[in-house]
Amino acid sequence: MKKILYLFLILCINCKSYQTEFIEYENHLPRHTVDKILKSFNAEKEQYSLLIFTQFFNGEEFIVQNDKRILLKESIHTIKNFGFAKTVRINNNYDVIAKDTDMHTKVLIKSSLAKKYKFIYIEKDKYLKDVVGNDSILNTKKAYKIIYSNTLLGSM
Repeated sequence: MKKILYLFLILCINCKSYQTEFIEYENHLPRHTVDKILKSFNAEKEQYSLLIFTQFFNGEEFIVQNDKRILLKESIHTIKNFGFAKTVRINNNYDVIAKDTDMHTKVLIKSSLAKKYKFIYIEKDKYLKDVVGNDSILNTKKAYKIIYSNTLLGSM
């Protein structure tokens, strides 16, 4: 019985639909530009981070919420020339859930990690073009990549 439970837990851990990376980019923006962007999102205080949807979004419906409060509910489209789609300020004192309602997947951003990073990027796998959510695709690939960073990419 313990072996079955252990195997089940391993499968559940490996079934999440996203991978996580921690990167500090070299092609970041100058500090005064970053400060200006943070100010435009009212995210200068330590308790806030920016959740940035980047590449390969083709109109997926997303709901972003923390502490039972909806921060974003809309279709997301990547601006191809710039490589980003949408930016949302989050309160990093709470866990954040970003739900892709088309593919029935969730991305969890834990508060403990978000507090350490000012910028959190979500990138869709470029080969997942089927927005209706093909389960066989999701079982073989990670649908999203979450990148935690303290540098803002130059393409912003």
